[in-house]
Amino acid sequence: MDASAEDAWFVVEVEGSDSLGSWWGSAQPYAITNALYLDAAGDGWDPPGR
Repeated sequence: MDASAEDAWFVVEVEGSDSLGSWWGSAQPYAITNALYLDAAGDGWDPPGR
């Protein structure tokens, strides 16, 4: 089944490999989004499994 055929939600996570510099010590870049909701049919979003 095509993933875009049904409503869904996604979270995106990214990580860097370089240090953030001397001010942050050895911390590495990291970010995560809030949930991104996909309304595939344009009729309002329904949670998966409903």
